[in-house]
Amino acid sequence: MMIFAFDVLKKDFSVIISAAMVGAIVFGLAFYSALTVSETHDKDLEFVE
Repeated sequence: MMIFAFDVLKKDFSVIISAAMVGAIVFGLAFYSALTVSETHDKDLEFVE
């Protein structure tokens, strides 16, 4: 997916700019995922089957 986005962007922009744009998008998604992940620190994890 990232390689496809890089190839598409490489047609209109330089290699450096394309890599920076893909990197910024991926970094933003990773940061969003880290902030919205469910925290299990103070939860009761003793599940009954």
